[in-house]
Amino acid sequence: MRSLAFGLFLLALGLGLEGCPCGAGFKKCGNDCIPVQNCCTNADCPLANGFATCTPSSGNCAPPFVCNPGFVFCRDSCILSGRQCCVDADCSPLDNAVVRCAPDFTCGTTCKDGFQPCAGACITAAACCGIVD
Repeated sequence: MRSLAFGLFLLALGLGLEGCPCGAGFKKCGNDCIPVQNCCTNADCPLANGFATCTPSSGNCAPPFVCNPGFVFCRDSCILSGRQCCVDADCSPLDNAVVRCAPDFTCGTTCKDGFQPCAGACITAAACCGIVD
């Protein structure tokens, strides 16, 4: 009777016994019962086109992030490799311009105030762009 009461106590705590179901709010992880929001394996840590690594001791999904073949990790997901940028620092700087990595992972350029775009550069607004004005 005492071991039955102890088993019921463990089950109520979500600790379970081998072969026993977990209590409400818990799920099986090996022979243990863990809170449902915790990860047990990498399968519990999906990302678009990849996954994060499960740390069972903490129950958290964290780096390293693993992307499927042909993808690289960027920001909070895996994107197709070969994209122009992931962050602003990936874009080549340009004099008199602000260069940013856009949401579509391409570098975008905006000329600063007083400058205009001209053949891939930013020149003074008063300057002539081209051979004939």
